[in-house]
Amino acid sequence: MTRDFSGESRTTQVDFDEFVKKAEAESQGLTKACCQFLRAWYWARTEEAAKKQSELTKSIGKRRVDELKEEVRALQKQTEAIVEEHLGGVNKLWWHRTLNGDPYYSAVEIDSALSFAAGRLGPILERYGYAPTDGRHNPWRVNGSATAESNYRLERTAWSDEMRAGLERYIELCRKAHQEKMKMDGIDRERTDAEAAALWDEE
Repeated sequence: MTRDFSGESRTTQVDFDEFVKKAEAESQGLTKACCQFLRAWYWARTEEAAKKQSELTKSIGKRRVDELKEEVRALQKQTEAIVEEHLGGVNKLWWHRTLNGDPYYSAVEIDSALSFAAGRLGPILERYGYAPTDGRHNPWRVNGSATAESNYRLERTAWSDEMRAGLERYIELCRKAHQEKMKMDGIDRERTDAEAAALWDEE
């Protein structure tokens, strides 16, 4: 009985397309969750810094504190655009859009992208004296030049539950899509081998 390579390939393609479709939905959900998290995080991190470094806060006075609040509120309004710039709109971060390499590398890339999105707060805090730029365990890397971006090492343990769960679902869907892709590649190789063998065997 002749093997139906085309039928196998079509079935596998359908499964692959479904996993990719679901992965895209998860990527959008994760991007939205990151927006919600960072919008709140910008304010919470600033409030924490102001209250923890009480002497500095007292020394700069109410006018400067109010100016700081206004800058952070303005940053919060830009959160969606910031996340889109660093995460949502960057196709190379998302395995299902490029199909390159191991899906698990997407998690590493997303971690890095979030650190730069969070880092947008750094220059603001630094202007008011709150963001130290040295220290071995300092999470901030604040850069003032136009060609270097600031970042904050945002550990995944600090993420919202929604973000962690969304990333886990996304990577699992990509893993399944990757398996189907490998299966399709295998079918194509076996079909080529079979066609070559048949050609050789022709009398």
